[in-house]
Amino acid sequence: MISLPDELWLQIFESMPLQDAFSASSTNKHLRAVAQSILWRTCSLRLSKSEDPEDALSRRISFYCSESIAPLVHACVMTYNGAGFGGRWAFERFFAHVHRFTNLRTLDLTGVELGSTGWDSIAACRSLSNLKVVFWGREQSMVEVSTSGLPPQNQITAFSILATTHNNIPLPLTRFLRAPLLQDLSLHILSNENKKIWDQFTPITFPSLKHVAVLVHAPELRLALASFGSMPSVVRFNINVSSSEDEDDCSHLAGAFIRKLGYFPNLLDLTCSRHLLPVLIEGSDLARLHIHGFNNSVAEATASLRQIHSLPSKLSTLVLSPAMEDMHGPELHDLLAYFPNLTKLRLMFSCYLTLVQLSDAALQTARDDGEGLFTELVARRDALPVTLKHLSVQWTFSDTQHFAKPFGARLARLGLRPVVSQPRQIIHALLTRCPQLERVWFHGSNCLFVWTRSPSNGWEQLQEISGFDEVKCHVAKHGSDVC
Repeated sequence: MISLPDELWLQIFESMPLQDAFSASSTNKHLRAVAQSILWRTCSLRLSKSEDPEDALSRRISFYCSESIAPLVHACVMTYNGAGFGGRWAFERFFAHVHRFTNLRTLDLTGVELGSTGWDSIAACRSLSNLKVVFWGREQSMVEVSTSGLPPQNQITAFSILATTHNNIPLPLTRFLRAPLLQDLSLHILSNENKKIWDQFTPITFPSLKHVAVLVHAPELRLALASFGSMPSVVRFNINVSSSEDEDDCSHLAGAFIRKLGYFPNLLDLTCSRHLLPVLIEGSDLARLHIHGFNNSVAEATASLRQIHSLPSKLSTLVLSPAMEDMHGPELHDLLAYFPNLTKLRLMFSCYLTLVQLSDAALQTARDDGEGLFTELVARRDALPVTLKHLSVQWTFSDTQHFAKPFGARLARLGLRPVVSQPRQIIHALLTRCPQLERVWFHGSNCLFVWTRSPSNGWEQLQEISGFDEVKCHVAKHGSDVC
């Protein structure tokens, strides 16, 4: 087998889990050389309290920054978990050699604090296109934007900021907001001092911006909508308003303001809470709508839709996160009636269990509730639009620290039956209501089945996966079903 062409070996290594690729490549020097571009494509540097920043991290940084390895790295993930002042600036050593990473595309920084020299090095990286920054601690207040520009060769098209504590970020980082090719922006920087930042978002400043995800306080809602709504290039908008008692009032005022000025003229993809439906849907040409928030009341969302005089006629994709009890009444039917031409529908349910609810009996009850949900969905299939081609339903335990690897082993020990069973019968029942179905994706936490049918020749395929850990690995590798 060693005589296989290198191109074929690369395809083999590509299809392997990374750990298996490491093991296979270690059997032969030639295979090791061939696999280099796969093995070191992603660089992961983590510094925790148990590690010596002058020792463990230093060795890893020296390895990745070597002239033979650095050009192979396409993505770099750095995480700092508070290992004291010695580790605070440890990552600066990496950026002193960032010019060697000639193929670096993605940089993900979590808890990493850099000085102006580090940010300058990132700005000068010609190959970098995706920058994500997450802050744990307090930094310089983001009440202004850096006036220093980026080098003309800068290629950043996606930029994400998440500040989790005090919601402040260092001033040198804000220069990336002015990346000339920026198309995708995620901005989660809650702070009462951030009102000045919205003045920076104008169509002139962001001529290429197409996709926006933003988290704001309710009092800042109007400013955020005015800033991004004035950009005709924005086609995908995801807005999340932090919890506030006056969200309804702010949404009402923002709605009158937005409709009057005709903002978001080319919006096609919207993710928002039910409060903002009357604000952003009226008279739009949306093709996709995601009403976010787990365990939302479908009845409340329907009430918001009743306030809209002109619903999008081209809307073909809807994503919902309803409460499980909504499946036992007419609520879902009433909401879907507003969208008779849907071709794609995704429903996401989550089962929340606290520590006191983690008994074997509670897990069995939760599993039975999940099975009941899928059974009820099939029984009430007349609520589904007949035009549906793609149906995705997900029922999972909430993704918390309690549901790590030991939790999967515990479910296996309990021997819980799959939440979804008899997929062939389910497909047959759904087709009696939705004869145009081409894809069904049902995720039941400890089971998953995917059914596809070719619209041209009717060829069908059914894939079934059982086991909590097996399903989790499959979703991690292939991703969730996306509508």
